[in-house]
Amino acid sequence: MERPLCIKGKVTTGQGRGSYFVRIYRTRLRNLVGFDPFIGTLNLKVNPEEAAVFLKNMQEVMLPGFDEDGKSYAALETYNVKVFDLDAVIVKPCLSDRDPSIIELIAAVDLREMFNIKDGDELEVKYEKQ
Repeated sequence: MERPLCIKGKVTTGQGRGSYFVRIYRTRLRNLVGFDPFIGTLNLKVNPEEAAVFLKNMQEVMLPGFDEDGKSYAALETYNVKVFDLDAVIVKPCLSDRDPSIIELIAAVDLREMFNIKDGDELEVKYEKQ
């Protein structure tokens, strides 16, 4: 087995919109990633250059954009990863105004609560090539 790719970042509070969007994308995400995502995201502040290299070396799975209730929702790039050996997914909306230094993670559990994570804590995200 190849050595996993890793990226480290500092946990940070997001804009508070993650839970809103996870609710909207929930069924589609569940079908794509194989677990029922916790309603919310965990945000990591990372070096944007390192994040670009990290994501470039991973297998991306695209969740297509869609229209619902008269609104359009962007496609999502998703990347299967591990956090504390727990399955998680990086979700990256396909929008031009995204901050490249922020990685958003979803998992089946509230990662903050399960692992007592606080803002400023350093977290490692791993990807093992299949």
